[in-house]
Amino acid sequence: MGFVAGPVAGGSNGPTGDPAPRITLVAGQYSQEKHRDEMADDVGFGLLLDRAQCLALLRTASLGRVIFTHRAMPAVRPVRFTVVGESVVFAVPEGSPLYAGARDAVVAFEADDFADDLGAGWFVSLLGRAGEFRDSSAAEIACLCPCSSRAGRRFLQIPVETITGHRMACPAE
Repeated sequence: MGFVAGPVAGGSNGPTGDPAPRITLVAGQYSQEKHRDEMADDVGFGLLLDRAQCLALLRTASLGRVIFTHRAMPAVRPVRFTVVGESVVFAVPEGSPLYAGARDAVVAFEADDFADDLGAGWFVSLLGRAGEFRDSSAAEIACLCPCSSRAGRRFLQIPVETITGHRMACPAE
């Protein structure tokens, strides 16, 4: 199901007064999917990856960053995470700014892996609405740190709503 937008009834759009072309927006689809084969390099950021490739790369990482709002300002916190289905799952202290700012809010998440010389690697960024993750058996995997107890820890998940990724490599000299 999509949303079709067109010119305002009885009027014209644009600086020339010509009607704007009709466009169709389809929720949940990656907007550049049909152009992916043509895009070898996305404005200097490297090879653009598709959804499946992005999720596969996320499954190889264990440390990422959650970008959320804290006291009306952007904030970033590193987290150890795992991927369960198409969601990123991580543990947070219940009273932390991350828990308060991310729970039930739209957040961003980023993970990457680069060679020591930064010459090659990948990065994946996603957006989703964070919420409580209740499957404690799967959530235990999300805290790979040497936590002495579960007391005060909660698990949040970010279901992938949009995702982008890039693989970068320096050309041979």
